Amino acid sequence: MGIRYYIDYPCVPREELGPEELERLVFLRDRAGKFARLFRETKGVEDEERMIVVLRRADGEEVAEARRSVSSLREESAALVAYEEQCEGCPANVDEAPFGCHGVIAFPVSLAAEEWLAGRLAPEGTRARSLFDAGIEDHGYGSDPRLAEWRRLGFIERPEPLAVGEGATTDALLHELLLPGEIGPEHGLGLLLQLGALRLSDGTHGDAVAEHVARAVEDPGSLGENAPGLEFAIDPYPMDDASIRDLKRFLFAVYMALSQECPVRVTA
Repeated sequence: MGIRYYIDYPCVPREELGPEELERLVFLRDRAGKFARLFRETKGVEDEERMIVVLRRADGEEVAEARRSVSSLREESAALVAYEEQCEGCPANVDEAPFGCHGVIAFPVSLAAEEWLAGRLAPEGTRARSLFDAGIEDHGYGSDPRLAEWRRLGFIERPEPLAVGEGATTDALLHELLLPGEIGPEHGLGLLLQLGALRLSDGTHGDAVAEHVARAVEDPGSLGENAPGLEFAIDPYPMDDASIRDLKRFLFAVYMALSQECPVRVTA
């Protein structure tokens, strides 16, 4: 169970299957693969008919459950095989693997992941931080009651949010990340700037990146033809836990969507 997302880049499988059906089938196939590995490695079970799992999905304050065999998940998602070659060379393919435009931030969001997010937030008084503060004021980030319920249920490990400045907590960050429904290019750019996830191709980082972007938006011709471009600035680290890896992949997906000027769809 977790937060599902995909880069809404136009493609043949999305057009023919429909975005919701494609997302559902990719999710089922992903779960089948992960559960099968888990059964083989921890229980020594090889027969996928005997691998019985419980799929859970939050719907508001309710949690829906369904018992399924791994083999049934594979059978239901088999329609994806015919589309795999469409993913080769796709500019929205995060992993360079079939349907790499899709991903999951798995629950629970770990203690370490929430601390990692808090540590990445731009310092108070910077242009990048002002974007986060404006989101709280304009969009009510941090106010969604699902966050408190998820903490109660253990979907977010930390029982209380961390303070990240005067009157702000990590609930605002998690709200902006996990519950927007859609992250369009403008929102995605702001989110990446808030979390220091961008640098310039000349090595410039920090709030100077936000200043550079602001100049580009206000007066596109002021930077010249040889102005440095934007690069993703968060690198993988061997000691990252699974939750941090999920968040890093999600932010990279936001970056890739930004580069293609398309949104990321997020489903809680």
